[in-house]
Amino acid sequence: MTKMSKYLQKYLEHDIDWQAVMTAKGIHSNAQLHNSELIFQIFYPEKDHDEFIVWRNLRSFNDWQDAIYSMEEDDFEYIWPLRAKMILEYQGCEEEE
Repeated sequence: MTKMSKYLQKYLEHDIDWQAVMTAKGIHSNAQLHNSELIFQIFYPEKDHDEFIVWRNLRSFNDWQDAIYSMEEDDFEYIWPLRAKMILEYQGCEEEE
């Protein structure tokens, strides 16, 4: 049996609507910068344009809430860096409100 990723552990730890949390923080697939080359260059300045195209296609044709169950930590963090960071930093304050 494979080890559960730290992202999946944290994701399952909180019984919340993660999509709503992400959207409230401005992280959603309809955001103008979601698949932008600018975001890619900020996170991966050493990567080239061909790698950007692969990254953008992975983001466009995969759903992070499905992929989190099967994707390796490094891959999840690479494809969805902002979501990965938010999941790990989430403290549950919205649950208490």
